[in-house]
Formats: sequence, structure tokens, C-alpha cells
Amino acid sequence: MASFRGVLLDIDGVLHVSLQAVAGANETLLWLAQRGYQICFVTNTTTSSRATLVQNLKEIGLSLDEERVVTAPVATANYIRQHYPGKRCWLLTKGDTARDFAGIDLVESHADLIVIGGAEELLTCENMNHAFRMLMDGAILLATHTNLYNNQCSATGSDYGWRRYRE
Repeated sequence: MASFRGVLLDIDGVLHVSLQAVAGANETLLWLAQRGYQICFVTNTTTSSRATLVQNLKEIGLSLDEERVVTAPVATANYIRQHYPGKRCWLLTKGDTARDFAGIDLVESHADLIVIGGAEELLTCENMNHAFRMLMDGAILLATHTNLYNNQCSATGSDYGWRRYRE
């Protein structure tokens, strides 16, 4: 590994499973750091902000530098800043992911963009109709990831990645 200067690690399923640290994860992170490797982390987790995720990981003994963590909401917000600056955005997400959209105009109606992520129980008829009306008025729908299904519940179920529209 001497030719590598850095390591990119997934978080969920690699460092922890259901907020239980994977055996040897912390020791591996320490080993990499002691040898001077730059470490960055990625996750398609969509239900908490980067700050909350990092705090939760610290509580189970995994200390990650927040600025070295890229979550799906962080990546989505950066994409919006680069490709849709100044656009109004409606978030259909649960948790505190809005924290990762700092500097983006978050609105409840008349959005130019609709971002959906980690919104399973929020996909009500009322919210879907609200989104539909904004889409019919020209809004663009963005999904925080493109998973077609998930295994997080008691059985495999539909995820929201298939709902990517008009981009």
C-alpha cells in the first residue's frame, strides 16, 4: 500500500452496522492515520445530517472528522449549489438533513427543485400531490440516491431512487 496516499471508506456496513461499531474498525482507522494515510468517508445515508452522523459515530467510539465525511445530502446540496444556484428547494426528507443545505433557499411551496431522500413515511398522498403540483409547474425532482429498493425494513421494499424525474 506504499503507493497509496489515501483511503476512501464507506461508513454504513463497513465501520458500523445499525450504530454498532464493526469489530476492528476503530483500530483500522488508527492504523491508517498513524501511517499517514488521508482518510475520507462516504455514505448514502439520507436520514441525518453530516454533523449528527459524525456525533452518533463518536458515541460508539468512531471519531471521524466531519469535513472528511460526504453523505448523500451533502453531495446533493453541493450539486444544487453548482448546478442550480439561487433556486428554491423543497426538501422531502426526514431527520435533520436540512442542516446540510445551508445557503440554499429552502421553501415549502413554489419550489424550483424538489429533493427527496429518506422520506419513506413522508410519502403520503398529500406530500406526493404537493410535489406533483410543483413538478407540473416546472420544478425538477432530485433524489439523494438512486437505490431502487432497500432491505432496512422487515422485508425488501421500494426505495425512492426510481422517482428521479426531469433532469
